[in-house]
Amino acid sequence: MTTMRLIAVSLLLCTAACAPVKPWERGVLAEPAMQPSADPMDDYVNEHVFFSKEAATGGRGVGGAAVAAISARLRRAVCGLLRRPRPGAWLLSGCALAPAAGAEAIDNEWVFDAAFLSYKEADDRVAVEKFVIDVAGNLSERDNVDLKVVFDTMTGATPTGAVETSNVVSVTGTSGAGGFTAGGQATALAPFEDNRLAVNVAWTREHSRRWRSQFGASVSVESDYTSMGGSYTWLLDTADKLHTFSLGLGFAHDQISQTGGQTPAPLSDVNDQRFLERGERNTFEFLAGLTSVLGKRTVWVNNLWWNGSDGYHSDPYKVVSVANSDDVEFVRLYEKRPEKRRRKVFYSELIQRFGQAQTMHLSYRYYTDDWAVESHTMELTYRFGLARGQYVEPLLRVYRQSAADFFVRSIPVADYQAGRLPDYASADNRLDDVQGGAVGIKFGKPVGENGEVRFRLMGIGWQAENAVIDQTRAVLLQMSFRKGFF
Repeated sequence: MTTMRLIAVSLLLCTAACAPVKPWERGVLAEPAMQPSADPMDDYVNEHVFFSKEAATGGRGVGGAAVAAISARLRRAVCGLLRRPRPGAWLLSGCALAPAAGAEAIDNEWVFDAAFLSYKEADDRVAVEKFVIDVAGNLSERDNVDLKVVFDTMTGATPTGAVETSNVVSVTGTSGAGGFTAGGQATALAPFEDNRLAVNVAWTREHSRRWRSQFGASVSVESDYTSMGGSYTWLLDTADKLHTFSLGLGFAHDQISQTGGQTPAPLSDVNDQRFLERGERNTFEFLAGLTSVLGKRTVWVNNLWWNGSDGYHSDPYKVVSVANSDDVEFVRLYEKRPEKRRRKVFYSELIQRFGQAQTMHLSYRYYTDDWAVESHTMELTYRFGLARGQYVEPLLRVYRQSAADFFVRSIPVADYQAGRLPDYASADNRLDDVQGGAVGIKFGKPVGENGEVRFRLMGIGWQAENAVIDQTRAVLLQMSFRKGFF
């Protein structure tokens, strides 16, 4: 009830607290740092990193791409990413920039953005190298396109969910499992190696001065996972350009399996090697958002997000140990999760300019689902403008989630021997009670004509309460280069 009151108050304030802002007073609002997605490349990387380690996700967009990130990227392609718009030429209207009366159309402007990311966990756990190329620009005065291509290489060792045992797991999938072979003493980790190729495309069309539509499509392919999705988002500005309403619909179809193209029988003994056909899952998403200009230096974003998925939700590599209170394993079973999931998110972000060149982004996300997972996420970035267009931007992120109602460290031996297996069971540490945090710093510097380099360093940690592998520590290093062609 307290959370719902917070949501209601936020939306009420968002609609009532706006102060009139004249067109010629919106120069600060039009700057890239004041957009809901000030750096879409960082947002994309963050979403992928945190999604892989946390049970909560969503709230910023549909169809695998954030509405704010897409619109911000297209704004940059239209307005000129690295140069300040002429006073009065372009106005902020919630999630998009619209031309002011008498402004000249900008034709054939493109932005190229490329990034390399290295993510490494402590104790030689998971290591990821990610390459991202993003190209965005104008196709006409009303049409803009954004194309993103991503390639990942992933290696290391990942938790299987099992307790300490003498069985050694060797796999090729990213989640960790495959065949079990007798071997020396080992922890509940599985070595893996995999690659991923993903392509995202977004198309935005301006139908009139007040409303636009965005079409999105995405595909992601790994050796054991394929996902295809699409989305449509409708954005409408109020007449005074102080509010933008957004409605989004998304759909995704996923195919999940072990590397051989099969999924294990749920709660079956690993040694029995009972396999079923490839798992499939369909997901529908809905987003309703309101972005408001509260003043000459303030923007407020509020989104409500709903996600419903049906089909195969288990991880085909994760297992659950049947063990005693001393974590001595007797049998190892494949996990089983429910075949449906319903998620809800309230997301709010406040963007505030202080002084001449200091910009704060403060966001909060409340997440809940029918697996009994409830989470709270807060993130703060604060950009300090330096001389000659340079800037430094610290980041602080805090995360907390409750455990899924079917999470177990292990299944008691007595229950297994008596035939009292639970309906669902998973020992995946991502479904445990988890606390997490991240601290980072980014430095940006203009280079050449309409170019910019960015360097980002982040330390990340998660602490699970009951999982066998209860701690994860990682370092993320990202280097990006952006070039505008005007």
